[in-house]
Amino acid sequence: MKKRIWVLGIVLVLLAIYILYLCIENGTFIASVDGKAKSVSTIDGVSISIKDDTLTATTAVIIIKNDTDLEYTTGEAFYIDKKVNGKWMKLKTNYDAFWTLVGIIIPSNSYHEFEYNWEDLYGKLKKGTYRLVKEINSKRIAVEFKVKD
Repeated sequence: MKKRIWVLGIVLVLLAIYILYLCIENGTFIASVDGKAKSVSTIDGVSISIKDDTLTATTAVIIIKNDTDLEYTTGEAFYIDKKVNGKWMKLKTNYDAFWTLVGIIIPSNSYHEFEYNWEDLYGKLKKGTYRLVKEINSKRIAVEFKVKD
């Protein structure tokens, strides 16, 4: 009877180590994702990108470019998703974020830059593929990026 308990204990420990290994290999710990991410879309004539040489594991400068004859509105709020096993998962925040509700207008044929530091909100991002999502005129658009270290 004791031998069976020992064998079962060893199997459970090995299983736990294997699961931990898979989480580390993916660069994700189970607690770091909060659930399935919401879908994103595109807006004709509006693009979102990361300014060259500004991306780190904790910061980036995001550029939203409006090449249309329309005016678009957004705010300061953003969130980050991580690609886990081919699916986008919403990253869990370190605390409940509250955003100042400011309407930022992006006039036609212009752009706006946003300087983001997400270290307090998400921590330092681990190696992996991410996307930063912003809402513009009630639509979600995203820019994908990779953290290599």
